[in-house]
Amino acid sequence: RVDEFPEWLEAGFGLYARALMRDQRPEEGLRVAAKIEQLDLRNYTITLILRQWLDADPSAAEAWIEEAGVPEPIRRRAGFRPR
Repeated sequence: RVDEFPEWLEAGFGLYARALMRDQRPEEGLRVAAKIEQLDLRNYTITLILRQWLDADPSAAEAWIEEAGVPEPIRRRAGFRPR
């Protein structure tokens, strides 16, 4: 669990979360990213994962974004355009 590690290790969790996206496991990557306590790093990681997911599988990513209630600033940075 992320909360059991020192703060300086959080950057590694961001890398791991993005690697999960590259392995075609975006929801798992987003779950890891959501546990990052550093707000800027968490938002950056979530934005990158969503951007890649929107490119790879727009329908699934859009449905997840709507259901998860992703904040508007992150939606915009990720390139989300509701249909």
